Amino acid sequence: MPRGIFRLKQVYEEQLSGNWSTKGDVWNTPSPFTKAFPFGYFGGGTGPISTVDRIDYSNDTATAAVKGPLSLARFGIAATGNTSFGYFGGGNTGSKSTVDRIDYTNDTATASIKGPLSAAISITGATGNANFG
Repeated sequence: MPRGIFRLKQVYEEQLSGNWSTKGDVWNTPSPFTKAFPFGYFGGGTGPISTVDRIDYSNDTATAAVKGPLSLARFGIAATGNTSFGYFGGGNTGSKSTVDRIDYTNDTATASIKGPLSAAISITGATGNANFG
């Protein structure tokens, strides 16, 4: 369908003819919030604190569980992940180019140093997919 302004009737007609995007064209399938990916992670800290917390999507009212720590305390880091690992990179404290990796199968261990980044960065963003972080 060409981009631009369209009416709801046009959308309906395009859906009937199979020329309109489906949910699978727009959303990740399977959803990352299913039994295949039951947890979410937060990491960072300041001063002597360096934590990785894990939330359980099936019980989002419980307190986050402390996991790992990162290899060193820092804040303003970026995070990404794939189906096996989570990555935390950069930061405002310590080495601003360090990349830490947590292994989802052993998320209680200290994060492994992977990297460094090509340059020291902080307060940035990251992205990943099923294969790469």
